[in-house]
Amino acid sequence: MKTSKLTRTRSSKHYKMHNSLFRQHSQTLPSEDQNRITEKLSELRNRFDTVNIESQSRTNKLKFAAEDLPKLEEEVDDFQEWLERAEKSLDDIMRTRSSEAVAVRKQYNAMRNFTEDVIGHAADLKFVVKGGQKYLDSAKVYRQDLQVFRESALPRQFARSFNEDPETNIIHAKLGDISKRFEQLKAQGTETNQPSKRGSRETAEVLRDRWPCISKTSRDERRGRNLADSKPDLQTDINRTNGGIVDRYNNLDTLINQRNQQLQSALTQSQDIQDSLESLIRWLDDTERTVHKMEKGTVIVVKRDPLVENLQEQKLIEDDIDGHRAAVEAVTRAATEIMESSEPKLAKTLKNKVDGLKTRYDRLTTSTQNHGKLIQGMTDRLTEFEQEVDALEDWLLPTIDLLESKELTGSDLDTLERKLKSTKQHVSDNKARHKKVHQLGENLLHDRKASDSSYVSAVLTNVDMNWRTWKRAKQLDSKQRAAKKYAMSHKATTQWLDGIEHKVNQLNKVSRDTTTLQTQVEEVKPLKSEVIAYKPKVGEVNKFGHSYDKLLKDDEYPINVRPRYRSLQIGSSSLMDSSSSRAFDSIDSGSFTEEESKIQKELGSVNKRYEALRIKLTDRDEELELAKLLHERTSNVSGLMEWVTVTDAKVLRSTPKSSDVGELNTELETYRIIHSDIDNNKTAILDAIHATEQFLRDKRQKLRPEQVTELQKHLSDLRNQYEELTRRSETVCKESESRLHQLRLDNEEKSLHEDILAHQGPVLESVQEANQLLRQKGDLLAAEDKNAMTDALSNLKSRYENLNVQSSGRVSNLRFALDDLEKVEPEAETLEKWLKDAEQKLETSSGG
Repeated sequence: MKTSKLTRTRSSKHYKMHNSLFRQHSQTLPSEDQNRITEKLSELRNRFDTVNIESQSRTNKLKFAAEDLPKLEEEVDDFQEWLERAEKSLDDIMRTRSSEAVAVRKQYNAMRNFTEDVIGHAADLKFVVKGGQKYLDSAKVYRQDLQVFRESALPRQFARSFNEDPETNIIHAKLGDISKRFEQLKAQGTETNQPSKRGSRETAEVLRDRWPCISKTSRDERRGRNLADSKPDLQTDINRTNGGIVDRYNNLDTLINQRNQQLQSALTQSQDIQDSLESLIRWLDDTERTVHKMEKGTVIVVKRDPLVENLQEQKLIEDDIDGHRAAVEAVTRAATEIMESSEPKLAKTLKNKVDGLKTRYDRLTTSTQNHGKLIQGMTDRLTEFEQEVDALEDWLLPTIDLLESKELTGSDLDTLERKLKSTKQHVSDNKARHKKVHQLGENLLHDRKASDSSYVSAVLTNVDMNWRTWKRAKQLDSKQRAAKKYAMSHKATTQWLDGIEHKVNQLNKVSRDTTTLQTQVEEVKPLKSEVIAYKPKVGEVNKFGHSYDKLLKDDEYPINVRPRYRSLQIGSSSLMDSSSSRAFDSIDSGSFTEEESKIQKELGSVNKRYEALRIKLTDRDEELELAKLLHERTSNVSGLMEWVTVTDAKVLRSTPKSSDVGELNTELETYRIIHSDIDNNKTAILDAIHATEQFLRDKRQKLRPEQVTELQKHLSDLRNQYEELTRRSETVCKESESRLHQLRLDNEEKSLHEDILAHQGPVLESVQEANQLLRQKGDLLAAEDKNAMTDALSNLKSRYENLNVQSSGRVSNLRFALDDLEKVEPEAETLEKWLKDAEQKLETSSGG
């Protein structure tokens, strides 16, 4: 039951949340979305109504069960307590059996009361068993409904995996137990009553046995009268004695007859009261179920027709209850009279029944009256709510028609302002009524007794949607303000654009002079800063323009794309007919091709001019930056060209030309400094060339063709001249070193040859003197010594002659080599010049 209530509460909250959200934001949505959401909201309302009714039905069933179960348990417990008391009473009666006439009569009376009490509770047992069986039947039906719901509505996987709790037999077992005990008690009471009846019969037989004594008494009376007749002196005593006996007997007989009549009357009256009580109890049982169903089972729909039906049903039940009031009072008075002359135990039992009857009747009367007051109060509040809605819409709908009329939307701003002012005053006057409508409606929506307040919610939704439509006045007022804002902002922006465009158009072409270029950069900075700072104002122009354009478009198409009707017509067939017919009259804006409006064209012009201005300044900035970079690269290359030219002149001037070894060595050392400077600048020159080539690759698309050609020519000249300078310097170094080496070799050979020539005389003289000495004194030497001496002299002469011949040949060869080198140098210079021209032509053709 808690789960069912929670589900119903969540469904109701979701529905109210969606409904409230739509009421709050429907006016801000486009017409197509509003129609689509309205349809979905209607579908959601229908689905919610279905879920709400199903949930209410299940909740009511569980509520009835939850309320009936404690009553059933209480009735079962009360009957069980009576069973225990009755069983104990029966045991006490069985233990106190006696054969005395008085005791037998008392026992018989006790058993008769017990039997009457058991018979009287048979109806109670029947009521308890019937109520329990009805509860079990309703539980069985609810169980079957749940089974059908699981099989039809829930996924099959859930149905296959769901394990239902097993059925419990608690109520069935209790009902069976009390029925069994009651039957046993009834059977035991019957069995116990038979001996009492037999004792009563035995007592009657004893009285019949003693009847002869009574006859004897009559005979004694007759004999007494006879004796009195025979003895006159005793007649007075005998007559007095007989008269007293007869009087006592007659009095006793009269009392017995009166008592018998009273008992017969009381028995008849008691039987009538018992029948009346049982009839009223049965009526109470039926009426209580009807009232309980009315209170708990009635789905209170906050709508006039259902409420009237509920109120009529309550009046019928209340009239029926009032019609039985006289019967209840009559039974109560008769029972009170019987209780005064009954035994205490019987009087107490009867009093409990009468008190229970009165309590149930009073409770029934109070419940019915309270339910009637509830329905009547809700009906009165609904009537007041509907009257206020009617009064509000009697003013609101004509006002909406006026605001949506083409005459108003097409009028000039002054006329529009006057009519809007009047409309605003009326709106201000009716705000209190609109607030009151909401208060009355919210009170009905939040009434916990109301099961279905969808009608009130729908009426409030429609009232709010109609109420929001008057905000068309605000839209028209906003149109007027938006037109003024846009005109002022557009005028100011256009004037600013004219001025700044004139300034930008007056800028000179990008200069090649460094000072002028820097001046041009400084001229662009304030213009660019001004353009960037004005961007928010351009955004404001667009904002004002779009707002104004939207308001103008709303004037072109009718607002009434939603069927508008009086709120109290919701749910009627005429409403559906009118809404369906008006749906065809509404304009489908999606079927028209939207053209660019005048405001959009003006905004487009402003945005294009501003964007073109921004792009132009950005391009100007980039152009100046590019000019600075180009100037830097060109200046760097030109500076290196100047250095190459100066260094080339140095090379020509500083080329070693001396024929003296010392002077040539000094000139070569001096030239090596120049050559080292050329090698050291190779990295700087190559880096400059590579950086400039990368610059050309990156910025070729932004540079003019003549700028690219000029810079490429500078690079080619720098590369060619530097390479020529490097080759020339290396050639000079190599030639100078070679000449220095040749001069050194020549000097060494000359020195050696001169030394050889200088030793020619001494050697020849020594050889001649040795030969002469051998001829003169050779005989003095041994043959071996003489031969050794002769060989040494011959060897010396031969070696000298060979050395002289080789030295003379080397000197001649060196002289010829120097002559050939002097002849080759002009040819090498010519070839080098040709190679330079060919390489330059090749690079030119590759670059083109």
